[in-house]
Amino acid sequence: MKISRKIIGIFMTGMIIVALFSVANSFAVRFVMNSGEETVKEEINESITASTEDQLRELAGTVGSYELSFEAEIDRNMLTAVNLLYEKDVDSGFTLTDEDLERLLTLTGMNDMYISGADGVFTETTEEAGKGLCLFDIWDGYRMLVTGESDYLPSSMKIKEETGEIFKFTAIPRQDRRGTLQSALQAESIQDDLQQFITESNGIRYMYFIDLYNTVLTENLGDGISSVYNKGSIISDSHVTDILNGSSDTYIEYNGNMANVYAPVMENGSLKYVIIINVDLTGYYSASEMIDEPFYDMISSVSTTTTVLAVIIVAIAIMALIVSNVVLARIFKPLKDVGAMASDMSEGRLSTPDIVTRDDNEISDMAASLNSMKQELSGYIKDISDVLEKMGKGDFRKTTTNFKGDFAEIGHSLNAISGAMTNMINNISKSSEQVTDGAAAISDSSRNIADNAARQVEEVGMLEEKIKDISENIENNASDAADALRCSEEAAGKLSSQNETMNEMMAAMHEIEKRSGEIGSVIQTIEDIAFQTNILALNASVEAAHAGEAGKGFAVVADEVRNLAAKSSEAAGNTSKLITATVESVKSGVTTADSVAEAMNEVMELSARTNSAIKNISEATDSQNAAVHEIRGSIENISSVIQTNSDAAGDSAARSSELREQADVLREQISGFTV
Repeated sequence: MKISRKIIGIFMTGMIIVALFSVANSFAVRFVMNSGEETVKEEINESITASTEDQLRELAGTVGSYELSFEAEIDRNMLTAVNLLYEKDVDSGFTLTDEDLERLLTLTGMNDMYISGADGVFTETTEEAGKGLCLFDIWDGYRMLVTGESDYLPSSMKIKEETGEIFKFTAIPRQDRRGTLQSALQAESIQDDLQQFITESNGIRYMYFIDLYNTVLTENLGDGISSVYNKGSIISDSHVTDILNGSSDTYIEYNGNMANVYAPVMENGSLKYVIIINVDLTGYYSASEMIDEPFYDMISSVSTTTTVLAVIIVAIAIMALIVSNVVLARIFKPLKDVGAMASDMSEGRLSTPDIVTRDDNEISDMAASLNSMKQELSGYIKDISDVLEKMGKGDFRKTTTNFKGDFAEIGHSLNAISGAMTNMINNISKSSEQVTDGAAAISDSSRNIADNAARQVEEVGMLEEKIKDISENIENNASDAADALRCSEEAAGKLSSQNETMNEMMAAMHEIEKRSGEIGSVIQTIEDIAFQTNILALNASVEAAHAGEAGKGFAVVADEVRNLAAKSSEAAGNTSKLITATVESVKSGVTTADSVAEAMNEVMELSARTNSAIKNISEATDSQNAAVHEIRGSIENISSVIQTNSDAAGDSAARSSELREQADVLREQISGFTV
């Protein structure tokens, strides 16, 4: 299909689509507006429902919180009353009577009071029927007041079976846990106070509080509303059961415009009651009926606007079709000639006639450019063909210079190829000459290397014999060094033994020196005793002189004692001199022994150094022996390598001759190129 027809077809199709779209849009808008009314109503109803559920939950929470706060106030009053009972019980020595309890009722406003023993049995009470009953049988939890587990037990709301009234109880332990004290209060005021929540503003029709045993505790009804549950009755409801079994959800059950709300009432994290509230929702959904009339007006206005717009678009489309036929016929005539030339050029035919145009516009410029491009391409192809033909004949002197634009790269590439081939041929020619000269030189060098390698083999053989002799001498030296090391080690062992003996002798000498010193101290003691004895004898002579005749015999004894002390002192002096001489001799012996020990230590040190030197010589000899063995192995390897090099040198000489012949052949072939 021609481009002009495609353009007209596309244009008309677009106009038709726009017209159809406008008409369809008119009906669609009307449909959307109609359905939108229902959607908006549904969304409003859903929003109202969600908002209503939040309000119902909030309403249930408000009622529950209010009841708990009111009940807490009652518990405080009851605790005050039972504390007063506690004080009276203690003051009376635990002898209160029923009459005393009656007087306390008047003071506290309670309905009943009870006193029980440690066994939980009521002994005094204002309720005659309660006397003798056991509190623990009513609820075993009261036992905690006696065991000390609790000091205060308020109760939730209870229904008194005899009257059907709401009661509350509060109990505390007696002093020393000897029993319990309890007060009771009729709490119908809780139900009366909850009646304020039954109003038209919040839509509540009736309301019930249920305890943990499914018992109805309160009953609040609106005007003209019939009761569903009777106060004090046991009910069975699945939602109430779910909450009593641990569910914390608030359930909302719809029945037309009515809703039943089932909500838990929590105190300190524990469930205390379940509340049931019935609410009339008629007032909550009245807003959805207020949007009908605005929607009808909007739909009518939008429908009129879309119809007028569709008519205008169809008229514009018809006028545009007439104008486009005239304009496109004049524009697309030169484009046919351009298409024909482009088709021939794509198939490699550059001899097609030039395009002739009469107009001066963009299409004429495009045709002139196409004519010029055809002529340029023809010139480029002719120049490239000439250059490649010369190259095919071995002539690389032809170059190109008249390429323009992007084709200049082709010209540069052809010139680069020609230059590269010229350089390569020149280099190959020079290299072939150098290879020939080098091959001759390598051949001569290889022969010289082979001759030198043969002489090296002979020299290495002689060197190996000499190394063998050196190795045998080193092995003999190593054996002698090992013998010397053993002898040195034996001598060092004997010196070590003698050194130990010398150390023992030195210890004995020092011990003798020490004992000599102790003997000296003993002699000094003896001298001291002689001195004291002499003084004692002198005192005895003085006393004997004072005694006169009676003391003559004692004076004789004193003289003998003094003589004995003098002889003892003289003997001690002689002994001291002998011991002093002995000590001096011992000190001289110790000094001599120390000198001998020091000399022995020096001999031991010299022996150790000699032993270490001989050991080092032995180890060095072993190392030299191992090194010589390695040298012998290395010389054998060198001999093998030299023999291999000799063989390789002969082979290199043969191959160098072949290389020279190949270089001559290469030079002859290069001579056929012209550069």
